[in-house]
Parts: sequence; C-alpha cells; structure tokens
Amino acid sequence: MDSKNTNILRVYRTKAQAKRNYDKISHFYDCFAGGFESNYRNMALEQLNIKGGETVLEIVVGINLRQTVNYFH
Repeated sequence: MDSKNTNILRVYRTKAQAKRNYDKISHFYDCFAGGFESNYRNMALEQLNIKGGETVLEIVVGINLRQTVNYFH
C-alpha cells in the first residue's frame, strides 16, 4: 500500500472470512439498516424518475454514510 494514500485501509481478513461474516448478517441486515437507508434509497429513486415497466438494479459498493449524505445534499 502506498504510504501517501491514507484513504485506503488494508484488509486483514480473507475473502472466505468476509463471505462468512456477510452471510451471518444478511439475515437481519434489512431490519437493522433498512429504516436507516430508506430515506436515501427513496431520494435516489426519485432522482432516477423511473417510469412504469423500468427495472432498477441496486448494487451495493460499500460506500460510507458520509459520502452518501454528501452526494444527496
């Protein structure tokens, strides 16, 4: 890792460990984060101006809350 770039943190777990962790939290993630994220999801859907028959694919990229808030405000 480039020592000048302090925005990127090293990941110390394997992909298999990450998958196990996400598999564990996936059962209750929507209950935990759904209400918290719904305002931002609704703002995004409004801005997309979706028409009947169109499909939206939401892809989670691990963006943090501060970046999300700054994007929508």
